Amino acid sequence: KNIDDIVEKFELIAFFLLNSNKMKCAVNTSQDHVVGITDQISRFICLLPASTSELPSSKKFLPKSIKKFIKMPFDVNYIGKALPGLCYNHPDHPTLVIAAQLISLKYLHPEIREKGGAYGAGLVHEEQTLRFFSYRDPNIRNTMDVFQKTHEWIASGIFTNEELEEAKVKIIGKLDAPISPSDYGNNMFLASITHKMVQTFRDRIFETTREQLTSISDKYLNGCLSSVVVIGADPSQIIDENWEVQDLSI
Repeated sequence: KNIDDIVEKFELIAFFLLNSNKMKCAVNTSQDHVVGITDQISRFICLLPASTSELPSSKKFLPKSIKKFIKMPFDVNYIGKALPGLCYNHPDHPTLVIAAQLISLKYLHPEIREKGGAYGAGLVHEEQTLRFFSYRDPNIRNTMDVFQKTHEWIASGIFTNEELEEAKVKIIGKLDAPISPSDYGNNMFLASITHKMVQTFRDRIFETTREQLTSISDKYLNGCLSSVVVIGADPSQIIDENWEVQDLSI
């Protein structure tokens, strides 16, 4: 309704984004074109304004637990739960990645898909977050209970040594999967992950033991700080005073 207000906000965004003092670029091209493209980028950056201003200060982010049900006209549900994870070079990061692989294949899949009727479910550990998920899921309560008991399953150590080695092989396989030319260097540019860090991660994957896996349970998978979001049609399945409901149904 107020175009001037919108323009002002876009100008503010441009002021901070198009800043030659803080801009960095990733170029993905053949060796023959590096010099020419680099020269063009340098000239473009020189045309941009330079500013040392910082973004407006905001309150320090404090993570908190939330429970949210988004009501939509679906016959089934989509469920996500998130817990704090670890940075890429943390010593326990590879152990959590293996745990997530084992939990997905040997616990969540049988309990949520085969017994609960969902189309799929899993756990991933990436970008410093542990993320549980299920989709096309008819049974919210069962899935929430299964998510909650994950730490008990991994702590029990009921997986076999063969299953542990299988999980390691799958992870290394993903690590060694072919990279498209357009993705070369993205780990370093976007996440500051070096080749040395990747090699350390690989070594730690191979070195991870059963004892390490069972010992991380209470440390990382049983935390009170977690958030849950459910997208579905019927909040009465789970709702209590701790849940926020957002109605987006038509």
